[in-house]
Amino acid sequence: MGIQEQAFRIYYSSMTDAKLLETAAHKSSFIDLAQKVLAEELARRNLALPVERGEPVGAAAGSGALATLVHQLKHIRRH
Repeated sequence: MGIQEQAFRIYYSSMTDAKLLETAAHKSSFIDLAQKVLAEELARRNLALPVERGEPVGAAAGSGALATLVHQLKHIRRH
């Protein structure tokens, strides 16, 4: 794990659920590594953005690969 990845992990893990969800709402402007670590932290806490809870993956604008990853991680955790 690189220093940058470790820094993102520490930063995201220190956030409250509400702050993490607020941050995730802007994920499309983040670098790929930040998006990956954010998705992992959301999955670890079993959190999803409201649009990810009620709509199929890809249905909302901007859901893209990160939403797919979060959905897949949640599916794996349930089984």
